[in-house]
Amino acid sequence: MPLRLMIVPFVLCAAVGVAQSLTQDERVAIEQRLRDAQARLAKNKALTDAFNQGEEARSRAVKFEVAARGLAGEYLELARK
Repeated sequence: MPLRLMIVPFVLCAAVGVAQSLTQDERVAIEQRLRDAQARLAKNKALTDAFNQGEEARSRAVKFEVAARGLAGEYLELARK
């Protein structure tokens, strides 16, 4: 289990344990911080996934370019004969 997935339940448990002695405003603030942290994690995961997909696409494009240049070279060789 990734560390970030372990941290959120721990923080939630800690918040629930502490929340009993907190005021309503303090509880709301903690819950908002938790939601913000979860949103940041989701955003970072989405950005990482998008970056990885882009890198994979770039890698495929390079492979296709190399293959196309190879075929073009072979075609030129055959055309010269």
